[in-house]
Amino acid sequence: MQSKNLGLISALLGSVCCVGPALLAVFGLFGFAGGFFSRYHWWFIGLGVVGVTAAWWQYAREKRKLHALAARMRHEGTTQAILAFATAVIVVVLGFSVYPLVARQASAAATPVATTASLKTITLPVSGMDCAMCALPIKARLHELAGVHQVNVDVTHGQVSVNYDPHQVKPEQLVAAINSTGYKASLPKP
Repeated sequence: MQSKNLGLISALLGSVCCVGPALLAVFGLFGFAGGFFSRYHWWFIGLGVVGVTAAWWQYAREKRKLHALAARMRHEGTTQAILAFATAVIVVVLGFSVYPLVARQASAAATPVATTASLKTITLPVSGMDCAMCALPIKARLHELAGVHQVNVDVTHGQVSVNYDPHQVKPEQLVAAINSTGYKASLPKP
């Protein structure tokens, strides 16, 4: 059935902006195409929404035609389940994408992270993060550096807080590591 296939393709298309970077990060290839996913993030989601809408429309059209002919739709339950799943995927991805935007407007300022005696904490501004999945490649890349103890990615405010040992790693190395994932980090302004 065409509506079932369109629904699956739409779910895949709508979630590729979140699932794609996570898969690339697992294989250590995020820097290769990470910028592509964040640059076209909203296009992927938009195409997914349009595709799922078209799939439901196609399903309703097929069902009306068959009803007029007093015939039953083959695999109707499977088609409904796949379209419901595709719709749920799109809604979840859209929720993960919209939440940081809404939360950013609702919150005036980020809470500072406490430091320990031997470690320092730096909060770096990072642009290009759209959804919660953006945190995965950034955390993975920073944890590869010796001296990084804790990483907190705040997608809502576009910041990454790093608890690090200044004797093992420098702030410039932290910025370079984040930039290698396809996002744009910079040192905080004094």
